[in-house]
Amino acid sequence: MINLPNSTKVCKQMPKEMFYKYLNFSESLKKLFIGEIEGIIWMNQISLETMIISPGEAVTEIAVYEISLNRQEINPNLLKILNREIDQHAIFIVRYEEWGKILCCGKETENDFKVDTCFQTSWMLHEDLILEIQGFDLDQVYENFLMQITGEKIPIENEAKAKVSHEKEEKLKKMAAAIRKIEAQMNSETLFVRQLKLMNDLKIAKEEIQVYRISKQVPVESFQPETMDLTLNTIETIHLILPNVVMKL
Repeated sequence: MINLPNSTKVCKQMPKEMFYKYLNFSESLKKLFIGEIEGIIWMNQISLETMIISPGEAVTEIAVYEISLNRQEINPNLLKILNREIDQHAIFIVRYEEWGKILCCGKETENDFKVDTCFQTSWMLHEDLILEIQGFDLDQVYENFLMQITGEKIPIENEAKAKVSHEKEEKLKKMAAAIRKIEAQMNSETLFVRQLKLMNDLKIAKEEIQVYRISKQVPVESFQPETMDLTLNTIETIHLILPNVVMKL
């Protein structure tokens, strides 16, 4: 079942016209959008503002949308365009009568998680769909959503995480070089007192590199806020749901 915290509920109907008017739809995709999609509801907003959760390195917000269909079919290109223009990581629940499936389109460009990737469940009774929050930060929550959709663990990556990883690798290289330098000095040093000093420096350096290797980011403290109360007109809706479009206007 779809089991998300009450504090994350938004339940706002999105005007269909907003999507095909402001998004870069071709005439053929516009006809598909009108013909296949009956309505779109912004169901949930999962973020630091709506529940107690630690921030992720790659994921800062997750939006859940329910899309009602006119028939039991949806063109994946429609979801890819919606996903591209939505600033948040998005999960789509599509419904036709009592049937449903959960879909997620990739946002990243690292490893196997690419922009043109679309993960989805099979069609099943809507009440049998599974989507629940598991994890201590938003990265873990999103990865577990992907696992609930695909049945497989799919790691996420982005430029920020790649940068952090690169910086850590460079720091480790410098620390290792410093250890080799101390070891070389010990081999050439003849004064016993100086050798003792270098031995102590070597011990400290090895302890520091070991600690740095296993170090993890300390989670940021979050809090329990009140449920979101959104009063949206059309332009505010566009700004919240499609910030990339607003920037183009």
